[in-house]
Amino acid sequence: MLAAYLAVEVRRTEIPNSVSGGPTVEEAMRLITGGWHESGDRPNQSLTRLTAGYASLCGQLRMLRGQPAAAMAFYERGLRWALRCDDTALKATILCDMNALARFEHDGASAVGHARALLSFAGDISWVRSLACLHLARGYAILGDARETVRLVARSRAALEDSATNCGPRPDWITGDQGRAWVEAGIGGALRDASVTRADRGLAREALDATERSKSLVPVGQRPAAVLLGLRLADCHACAGRPDTAAYLASPLLAEALTATRTTVSHELRGLLGRLAPHQPHLTSAHALSIPP
Repeated sequence: MLAAYLAVEVRRTEIPNSVSGGPTVEEAMRLITGGWHESGDRPNQSLTRLTAGYASLCGQLRMLRGQPAAAMAFYERGLRWALRCDDTALKATILCDMNALARFEHDGASAVGHARALLSFAGDISWVRSLACLHLARGYAILGDARETVRLVARSRAALEDSATNCGPRPDWITGDQGRAWVEAGIGGALRDASVTRADRGLAREALDATERSKSLVPVGQRPAAVLLGLRLADCHACAGRPDTAAYLASPLLAEALTATRTTVSHELRGLLGRLAPHQPHLTSAHALSIPP
């Protein structure tokens, strides 16, 4: 029953502005770990994997609600359990989320560290190598190392292509078109971040291409992803020196973005409005005050 509840709650995080049962999910995790302590027995692999999954989801829910310290605490616990049961997919998911959390805090060094940990167990698993290179690229982009960012972007794409011929088990979100959309979205974010730190309009145009590819692969029902990528597309235009185009693309999304419950969308919107402010002060001033912290 606890495994089924976890699956339901994971699916709910994909619903636009869904209010997932964060406290209830945490209570379920405490119920499992409390059972360990009462019995005094070491949990088996299946139970350890289930608990790691709960910790991962708890971290995601805390992160989406703008509570980074609590999110990291859950991720660290989840990673320990994922390492104990040696679940590759869980280890990769948690380290990717830890990388994202570090980036939200503008901590490029920690983002690189989490990505290196991911690369350390990738071995010959192509999809894990793709994710590790992608998240390394995102960390180096924040640090302003454009050359390393571009090199790692190429390696991430190559590894993802290589994984297409490898039919080993992997999470759904890194499979087929969904996987390509996810990786190209991350590449667009990395190149956009590098263009900001280096003031390089050429990188912004490359980011625009990657973001357009990703957006074209997002299913119709995935509204949070579509809004986030729409904002990033506008931001890429802003970074490429086209603020009027950026404002035109962003305007229809602003009302929806401002009511979004996801920190990822708020983070994207804040960066875009900050870059548009010198060019579109009337558009950005009122909306900037409405962005959730």
